[in-house]
Amino acid sequence: MISRYIFVCLYFICFFLINRWYDLYQYYFHLSTRTLFSRQILPINQLNIKQLQYILNLRGITYANIYEKYDLIKVVEQTGEYYQVLSDVIVQ
Repeated sequence: MISRYIFVCLYFICFFLINRWYDLYQYYFHLSTRTLFSRQILPINQLNIKQLQYILNLRGITYANIYEKYDLIKVVEQTGEYYQVLSDVIVQ
């Protein structure tokens, strides 16, 4: 009778440990909130002009004669993916 209780306890302990290892694996390698939000793609229309200019500065592109937000958006989209530097833009 006691061996049955020990077996059940060991079963639940093993189940708990396997579940925790799986959660840690997901957190660090797949579904981490750090990686989700740092790589999150926001619509480029939600960025303000200063953030768009910051992205272009990081890429080394001049925007001296561009005054409209729409034109800045076109230049950012033409020069590549903008979500790579989005975490830097949000911090500012």
